[in-house]
Amino acid sequence: MKKLANPRREIYVFQVLGQHELDFDLKGFYRFKDLETGQEVELQAEQIKAEVKANAESFLSQIESDLKVPFVYWKKSVSKTLSQVLSERYFDVT
Repeated sequence: MKKLANPRREIYVFQVLGQHELDFDLKGFYRFKDLETGQEVELQAEQIKAEVKANAESFLSQIESDLKVPFVYWKKSVSKTLSQVLSERYFDVT
């Protein structure tokens, strides 16, 4: 991002999440699949809830920190569709 962003090339990053992704309110057993490796694991959602929430918060904090670069604008949006996010004016780049 540091190499791409400049006064002539602003970068806008949208992170669109559903509230259920932040709350991780699943109950029961689920089969989770790693989309990169294809590995699957069955877990009880209630047992991993705290870890999943902590990892998500850490991940979002790291993204926010990493994107504090001139001419890079990041917006996290919860419970809105992508079209709603794009139609709203989120960035004040004065």
